[in-house]
Amino acid sequence: KKEKILNQAQKFIQKGSLDKAILEYKAVCELDPTDIPTRLRLGDLYVKVGNKDDAIVEYTEGAKVYTQKGFYLKAIAVYKQILKLDESSIDVHNKLADLYTKQRLIVDAISEYSYIANVFEKKGKAAEAFELFKKMSGLDPENLGVKLKLADMYLKLGYEKDALDEYGWILDKLVSQG
Repeated sequence: KKEKILNQAQKFIQKGSLDKAILEYKAVCELDPTDIPTRLRLGDLYVKVGNKDDAIVEYTEGAKVYTQKGFYLKAIAVYKQILKLDESSIDVHNKLADLYTKQRLIVDAISEYSYIANVFEKKGKAAEAFELFKKMSGLDPENLGVKLKLADMYLKLGYEKDALDEYGWILDKLVSQG
């Protein structure tokens, strides 16, 4: 039955009847909620008809299943598709950062965490930004840029001794590099 529905959906796509194809793909997803390729194709069709919100729902479900099954690179690709539709989604940036960390893609993880930390700083959520800078420093303890931001956050939050320790470490590192 599933193959029959998918064949009908393809015929609708070829005819340009995307709304009818969407209904067919939704039927397949109801029959088999674990069929991630079909769910992602449904998301693609939603994008084509300008329905970003439903596309994000489908992509998010696909990315969650990929993550649960350990297909982290596939999940990363899907979350990147979501960011193309809604680049400001803190939740998606956070999930990407976690997946990058699991894949040991530290530079990418730090980039995502930095984005989130900057948003938190702009919103006056210094404590949340501080926690992210500590997390980033743990991921890449030799990253001078992250260490500097962490030191600045220590100072901003009134932890002068910790700030001085970080600034001292940065100074020693820079001196040793010439």
